[in-house]
Amino acid sequence: MSSSMNVRMSVFNRELKKSSSLYILVVSCICVLLMVIPYDTNVQNVVTRAEIEDTNNVCPPCEQIVPAVPSLKPPGRRRELMGDDEDSQSPKRQLMLLTMGRSGSTYTSAIISNNPKVFYVAEPLHRLPDGIKIYGKTAVETNAWDIAKNMMTSFLTCNIGALDPEIFESYMYGNSRSTRAMYFCLRNRTASSYKHVKCVLSAWNTCLASEMTFIKTIRLRVQYAEWYLEEFPNLKLLFLVRDPRAVLYSQSKAFGNFNIDNGTAQIAESHCNKLRRDIAAFKLLSDKYPGRMKAFRYEDGALNPMDYAESLFNFTQLEFNEMSKTFVQKITSGYANNEKSNAPFGFMKKDSTATMNKWRHSALMTTVTAIDRKCADVYAELGYKTIHSESELRSSSSLTTVLKSGGIFTDL
Repeated sequence: MSSSMNVRMSVFNRELKKSSSLYILVVSCICVLLMVIPYDTNVQNVVTRAEIEDTNNVCPPCEQIVPAVPSLKPPGRRRELMGDDEDSQSPKRQLMLLTMGRSGSTYTSAIISNNPKVFYVAEPLHRLPDGIKIYGKTAVETNAWDIAKNMMTSFLTCNIGALDPEIFESYMYGNSRSTRAMYFCLRNRTASSYKHVKCVLSAWNTCLASEMTFIKTIRLRVQYAEWYLEEFPNLKLLFLVRDPRAVLYSQSKAFGNFNIDNGTAQIAESHCNKLRRDIAAFKLLSDKYPGRMKAFRYEDGALNPMDYAESLFNFTQLEFNEMSKTFVQKITSGYANNEKSNAPFGFMKKDSTATMNKWRHSALMTTVTAIDRKCADVYAELGYKTIHSESELRSSSSLTTVLKSGGIFTDL
């Protein structure tokens, strides 16, 4: 699919250049827009790698992980979009959701992005130009972080014209109402180049007209969010967590790149070390940027969808109206006979509580015990119970505890 898409993009570029009038028009539009939304080329590179080797220790202070970033004040229209313009009456707001894969981020994002005032981009780092991977087995080069940072910034500031067309190969763009039309338009082999350009400009205009740009990603750990919090004064960060046992079983089944029942201790240790670093970074950044970060637990959203949604909307300062309430009801208990209901990567569920506990029906007690041993301290921090017997594992008893004030859930 990648090679065919590259060929399609090459044909698209050739056809665009053949049509001189169209080419001049498009270039002129882009030039005008770039004049309105200039980029600051002196952005400091804060991170030279995307992963830190797993250790058995809790994450050190974030200053040791992410160097301090000076306050950057971009000029012109981009300053207004970033909320740093004194004359702007309604600066655009930004939202980022950071989490692990299979932690309920699709469900949570669907609730927020259903608001028509939100321009939502799902997993923008899923596909980078030239096949660059941010998180791989090899050390990540500095320029990979720069490319990723520029991509995220382009979406947050609605500078879609600055993006490499190659990234739109990712099927993730088909998962958002904001980018779906553009994604399928660019994949249409029979459409003209003019049609393709028109589709991109349409998405661009929709983003510019939105009140909030929203990015969800599992490919950025919390410690790397400091650059964005410093760069975007109106940006808020949502950190989503889920029971590590449920996450690992779901990842093993959905991703297929490991077997959780083989090498469980090593897999669990790696996963919970990342969570420990995320938690430590979240605490430190929350103190540095008060009121701009909030942690949510997926299980609370499955057990009490309406309260969960209302809390999300309160944090993001979006209106939780009847349309939003109807949508939440529909995706958590309605559409019981819909063919998309309970799809592995979907958000419509016949029963959100049953979906939350599904992993318990097939999990091995030995595997669960091994995960519990490696992650017990994380459970205490996030409010999860260890499992002591096979009957408890198979039951529908709650594995969450009532959260107390403090920790990362500071506003409870």
